Amino acid sequence: ELSASGKIDGRFFKINVDVAVKKRGTRLGIIIRDSDGFVLRGRGMFKDRAVNSEWAELDALIEDISFARSLNLNKVNFEMDCTSVVNRVRKARADITFFGHRMKEVQNMSVSFSAFEIRWINRCCKKVVDFLCNWSLKNCCNLDFDMDYSGDIHNFIILDAS
Repeated sequence: ELSASGKIDGRFFKINVDVAVKKRGTRLGIIIRDSDGFVLRGRGMFKDRAVNSEWAELDALIEDISFARSLNLNKVNFEMDCTSVVNRVRKARADITFFGHRMKEVQNMSVSFSAFEIRWINRCCKKVVDFLCNWSLKNCCNLDFDMDYSGDIHNFIILDAS
């Protein structure tokens, strides 16, 4: 369980993100797990705007970082399946484009954590966040939950664990 400070014995929190863009809008899924793999929080979001997939992935990462900061998480590992965003955040080179400006925003936000890591993961390892994306699109609304989540979400958590 999260302590008042949002820390669990100084361990890392793993944050998975997924995003999908459709004509009807952008959908995001976020799952926060402790270092033992237990799901602590989750979020499904629907945004009534469509952008290209790379911009959507970057927006999702910014949303993830904001969510983690609001929970006062200290050590975080962000995992996503967009290699271009992961590589650009890791390389931190000068980029004068609008996209580069948003990347700089991510880098500035990341300094609020005592430890920050971002890495690529295979799409097949993200069944829960995929479910949250689809749920948000289908219902055109947002969903927040903590460790008391529905059976539908639980089934996808079990699939992710296997």
